[in-house]
Amino acid sequence: MNLVNYATDLLAGVVPLIQSNLPSLLSWTMIGAVVGWLCKMFRDARDGRKIYNYLRDSAATTSYRFRSTEAISCAVKLTESRVEHLSIKHRKIKRTTGQKQSWQLTDRGTSPASGK
Repeated sequence: MNLVNYATDLLAGVVPLIQSNLPSLLSWTMIGAVVGWLCKMFRDARDGRKIYNYLRDSAATTSYRFRSTEAISCAVKLTESRVEHLSIKHRKIKRTTGQKQSWQLTDRGTSPASGK
């Protein structure tokens, strides 16, 4: 029974502490979630720019129009799954129709007709 009394006393002290600090805990939780989301957005934008710049420079300096996920991954030092994930989301990069593991730049999002 000593253990039950200890647990009861512990909970009796913790519950008021949580209740008095609940608004602060919720605020910090929300701030942490927003900061985490912003960090993810920043990393995705940064890595997406790396991929885009590599494809742009590769098209300008070589005769290759398409680049494989593996080649992009090695050049920009990201995993192949991350390259694929970011390339799918990027509005100026598209997957080639012939091979699923090849990418190229597209005019999507840059034409006057698209309004961007």
